[in-house]
Order: sequence, then C-alpha cells, then structure tokens
Amino acid sequence: MKQVAGSSPKESGNRWARRLNLIAAVIFVALLVGSMVALFRLAPHGQAGISGQPKEKMMFALTNQTLYRLDMKTHQVLWHFNASGGMGYGQVVNDTYYITLTNKSLTKLCALDVASGKVRWQVDLPGGPLRNLVVSDNSLYFSTIKDSYETVIALDSSSGAQKWEYHLGDKIAMNNSMFIGGPSVVLIAASDQVLYGEMMTRKDGKKSGLRFALNVQNGKLLWQRNEEIAYISGVDKGFVVDGVLVVAKNSDDINVKQGLATQGYVAGYDVASGKQLWSKPLDGPLSMYGTTVVKGVMYVNTNRMSQGQGNSIYAFSVKDGAQLWHYQDTNTSGSSYPTVTENGVYFNRYAGQTLVALDTASGKIRWTYNFHDNLTVEYPPSADNDQVYLSLPNNVIQILRASDGKPISSFKVSGKVDPNNRVQLQVIE
Repeated sequence: MKQVAGSSPKESGNRWARRLNLIAAVIFVALLVGSMVALFRLAPHGQAGISGQPKEKMMFALTNQTLYRLDMKTHQVLWHFNASGGMGYGQVVNDTYYITLTNKSLTKLCALDVASGKVRWQVDLPGGPLRNLVVSDNSLYFSTIKDSYETVIALDSSSGAQKWEYHLGDKIAMNNSMFIGGPSVVLIAASDQVLYGEMMTRKDGKKSGLRFALNVQNGKLLWQRNEEIAYISGVDKGFVVDGVLVVAKNSDDINVKQGLATQGYVAGYDVASGKQLWSKPLDGPLSMYGTTVVKGVMYVNTNRMSQGQGNSIYAFSVKDGAQLWHYQDTNTSGSSYPTVTENGVYFNRYAGQTLVALDTASGKIRWTYNFHDNLTVEYPPSADNDQVYLSLPNNVIQILRASDGKPISSFKVSGKVDPNNRVQLQVIE
C-alpha cells in the first residue's frame, strides 16, 4: 500500500505532472497497492505488509512493463516476466514474488518462483487494483467491496485458494467512497497469528476510524478499538515489533486549527488488546511512501511542498515512541521519499539533482552526490547495506559506495530505452 512520498513516478514523461500527482496523492490519500511504482527494501526487523524474509539478497528491475531479476554480482538477467498492466513492484516473501496486474475491470494476482520467474499460480479477481495487499508466510490478505460490504479476503500463499472472508461494517451504497461517506478498509500488518487493519468511515458527519484484529486462521474478530486520532483520513504502513503495532497515519484535524491539508501522526498500539500506547504528531502530512522499520526504529517522512517548506524525515523508537531524530530539509523544492538501510537513509533532492545520505543513528548528513538528471531525481535511490543505486538515462544504474558516496561502477539493464522514464530498481536483502 501502502511503500507510497516524494514519489516514484507513474509511466509518464512529464516531470511537473509527476509532482502534481505527488501532491494529489498526499491530499486524497488514494491507498491502492502499487498505485505508484516504488523502489523499496525489506526491513530486516519487524513485520509490515510483508513477513517471511527471503533467503538471499535479490535485485529486480522494472522497465517498459517488464520485470527482470538480475544477478547481484554480474547484474546479468536471470529471468524476465511480462508485467503488462502492472502498477509497480511486487513483494517477495520467502521464495515467492507476488505481483498484481490490472487490465480495466480485472485484476490478476500472480505468484512467481523467484529462482526461475515461472508462474506458480495466478488468480483473476474482478474489480480494480487490490487494496493494501498484506503477505505473510502462509497467506495473502486484501480488502475489497463484495456484496456491498467492505470485505477482507485471505488466500493460501501456496495455491491462491481462498481461505476465508470477513465482512466489516454495515452495507454500503456502491457509489460511495470514504470521502463522501462510505467506509474504506486498510490492512496494516500481519503476524503468524493476527491480521491488523483499520476501517475509515464517518461518525456524526466526521471522518473516523475503527482499528481491528482478525485471527489469521479463520478470520474471526479478536478485538476492535475506536480511533483516538480525530478526523482520520489515511493509514500508511504498519509494523509488528516486540508486541507493538506501530502505524503511520494522516488526519484532517489540523484543518480546524491551522487551515492546512493534513497532519501526520505515528502511533503505537498493544498487539494483544489494540490499546494505544503512544502517539506522536508530525510537522505536516505523511508522504505515504517510504515508511519502514529497521532494528526497532520507525522511519517516516512528511511532504510539505504544499506548505512551501522542505520535507522532513523522522526516526522514532517503536517501543515507546521516543523521537530519536528529526531531519528537516532546507530545500523547499521537494525531494523523493527516503530509502532506509541499517547504514544509511537516502533520498534525492529535486533542486540541483542531488542524492543525500543521512546517518541512520543521528539523522545528520554524511555525504551528497550530484548526478544532474531531471528524471532520475523523481526515482528514490535503492540501496543495501554496502551500496547505493541511482537510475540514470539509457537504462544505466550507477553504483555508489554506501560509506562515502564514491562511485564504484555502473551497469546497463536490458530492454528498450525510454527517454521519458528511468529503470526502477528493487534491492531486497
């Protein structure tokens, strides 16, 4: 769902249109899985929409609606898959790559063998793109509208067969949406026992939320809690870490106070009861992309372009919500959402087309790298603990040393070169 931000672009060549799409995403918070292409890295600690770590480091590239798996050392193509209709990257859990493809009124969910790229199974589902797909070791979960109810559906990850479904809330009019009164369900995270989510609706004419937990074996309701944050308008990723469900979300409550669009929050909840343990306000609306947890620390970012201010990145302790650091970019022209590893936080700054590396522990700038390309800046860098990757013109990937930003080498990804787009690179470890 949610990763979502300064933002990775859709298949469009207009730089300013992409920025408008970014602002629109912040305002309207359209949380569809893969609604915008994303470069992301699996958090090594904590469970989000993904649980079940892959057994090896992997690299994928997406260009011209073709998904490639590349060898991590030689960068040669191991296999490719026609991702026509795909809206971005999929998710890797253990030895399977899950990706959704959409064609008008039909959505296809595919499970690929990561070793060969062959389709293990696929399921055709009516309707638009799947919302907030959550994948665990044994199951896949998504929400949809079925029989005029918001419905959570669980599929078996080995076969795609449906395991159970659960209706949420009252029957709704099919022409409604969250913004005009109808409910909207966001699945947040899953463990091996519990699926967590939130239903956003209206109460007394105001946007409200209902947090819930379902048993992953049978879909039965374990608990539900009313949302403490007023005017809830969007929910980003969540993670389960050491008994705490930590979630980033947006609220329209600031409209009443300051006349601004939305207010971002980070909150922690007890996984057993759903009780709120802590909540922290942010300095603007969440970008809704790039949120992650690494070693018990949650990293979130706000997009303040509409306020004429530089974007911010925060680091919070999942355990108690303590703010560890807050980086506020001085450049007001905007930036991509960040990519976080154990050794660095990386983002592209629009002005000057500069890659900025922050220290994970302190949030201070460690190094910068100027690449001077108006399209590359729209694509957040990808990274692992040792290297940072920039997507440049002509399908070229520049590799930088993570410790100091020095160029190491480069390679070219197969496929037709699109001068109006860049290769989107995905590194998972």
